[in-house]
Amino acid sequence: MSRPWRHILKEVRLAFPQPVSDPIHDSYFVHSIMRALDQVDALKTRLPILGSVVSGDFDAARNAKLRTRTASVEAVTADLVSYLRGMTIFGHPRTQQNVVLVKNSEDLRLVTRSAEQMPYLYHFGEHRPGMYTLETSRAGTGPLAALANFRLFGEQGLQVVVGHIVEMAQLLREHLEGHEGTTVLNRDNFGTVTLFRAYPPGVDTFAIKRQEFGDPAYRETLLAHNEYNRDIFRYVHSEAMAGRGVVVSSTDCYRRTRYQEPIFALKSYIQSPFVDESDIEVVVAKVLEAREKVA
Repeated sequence: MSRPWRHILKEVRLAFPQPVSDPIHDSYFVHSIMRALDQVDALKTRLPILGSVVSGDFDAARNAKLRTRTASVEAVTADLVSYLRGMTIFGHPRTQQNVVLVKNSEDLRLVTRSAEQMPYLYHFGEHRPGMYTLETSRAGTGPLAALANFRLFGEQGLQVVVGHIVEMAQLLREHLEGHEGTTVLNRDNFGTVTLFRAYPPGVDTFAIKRQEFGDPAYRETLLAHNEYNRDIFRYVHSEAMAGRGVVVSSTDCYRRTRYQEPIFALKSYIQSPFVDESDIEVVVAKVLEAREKVA
């Protein structure tokens, strides 16, 4: 008999520390990372650092299957460390510095992407590696993190995490659709991302989506509401950075109207298994607060 999914979700949550961010915890975290880097730096150029090189068994890897149940953090950690056998550390672990020399600066355009190509990304902050990067310069931490999740969660754990996040996304959409000042744009999409817009008082949120999308006479109204939602996003983001709210994202072009104008949208992408209904209510409350401030 399958275990109740709430029980599995509780196990998944116990595998991670409860998210906490304050000056004391943050300083301890940074201190721990810096001390770990000191240890890694001391190992630089030693050959090898974890015993002799072990050749990969590719046939076994091809036939590997995802285990059904969750595993312990200790077992997964030992498994991941085994992949470092025979590794040698070169360079500077504290910083990743890459230098690329080209004769013609125009050639660098081959590895760049404009903001118009990425309407979902980089609406705040200065760190924007996707706009100008060499794909081969990325570290191996991403694949190892993905492997750790597969090993830790197992089939049941992954199903529960994805199912819980999708349920929270649906709950958020119900809350947004239940308010007269907000409307969901991707209601029929059953993924974890929710795209939505807020409108000033007096706007019929049931009719306005159809009007803005299909009627060229609403072009100026659409553009005004695009800017209105940008103001909503700026307020919510500034509140989050001050520790008084939640982080939401945005896209400059959810899709284009039939008369080829972009539709700006606010975006929620729930990723944490710790999210519950109380957190959903905070998101909606902060957006509604922004409506009052922007108005």
